[in-house]
Amino acid sequence: MPNEENAAMSTNEYLAEIYRSQKKQERLHMTRLIVQIATSVAALTLIAVLVSRFVPMVEPVIGQVDEATATVGSLARTVNGLAGNMNTLITELNAADLGGTVQQARDAIQTASASMQTAVDEISKVDFEALNTSVQALAAVVDAIAGIFGR
Repeated sequence: MPNEENAAMSTNEYLAEIYRSQKKQERLHMTRLIVQIATSVAALTLIAVLVSRFVPMVEPVIGQVDEATATVGSLARTVNGLAGNMNTLITELNAADLGGTVQQARDAIQTASASMQTAVDEISKVDFEALNTSVQALAAVVDAIAGIFGR
């Protein structure tokens, strides 16, 4: 309000104007609060629905990753054992020296040994501890979220 109107208003009129202004602000705050509550309820409902759908999908994947990790570790041990056996076999065939057949067998065994060594090298590059740690961390997060929703 312009200052001239304020000067012409009586104290009661001025207080009445302040009271009307406060009532408008109270309605505005109440409306804002209702909108915030509705938005929060909608967001929580959406999160609950997403988590309830997501948790059952993630748990089997975690189990499969654990199984795959164990299988790859077992495979790496088996391949290492086979590579050792191949080296022993090559040494024994060198000692026997049976002519052309032995040379062909040596070549085949060396090729197989090189292929197995390449496979062992590739498997050795996999960081199983980091993979296992990641799986355990994901399982902990999923368990915590599932605990919130009573699963």
